[in-house]
Amino acid sequence: MKNLFKLFGIIALVALIGFTMAACDSGGGGGSSGGGNLVLDAGWAWTNLFEGGDEGVIFRSNGTFSVIYYENSKWHLDDDGGTYTASGGNITTIEYGETYFYTYSVSGDTLNIYYEGEVSIYKKTNVGSL
Repeated sequence: MKNLFKLFGIIALVALIGFTMAACDSGGGGGSSGGGNLVLDAGWAWTNLFEGGDEGVIFRSNGTFSVIYYENSKWHLDDDGGTYTASGGNITTIEYGETYFYTYSVSGDTLNIYYEGEVSIYKKTNVGSL
């Protein structure tokens, strides 16, 4: 259960970063300033499936995020999620009334989220329409 809450926190962090980058984008389209762009195009999410995981997160430009999971060869929306803000490589998420603080970086198709001395690695993944 502790790992599940940690995952949600990481997901929230990722969402926060994406929204912050979207808000700071100067119209150049890459969202490369700060920690990187967390918000991806429709049908894409940050997931840990590549390393045997089955979870991911979708950050939206409206400051919300959703947790997703992989089951029966298909991605599904979980009931979990929350709000986030991101700025300069820092993400703050709020889930179930709890606030979490993370740092992150995006390089190409990889998102690294740092929390309490540990790093979680996510890859940009096509998850279809959810």
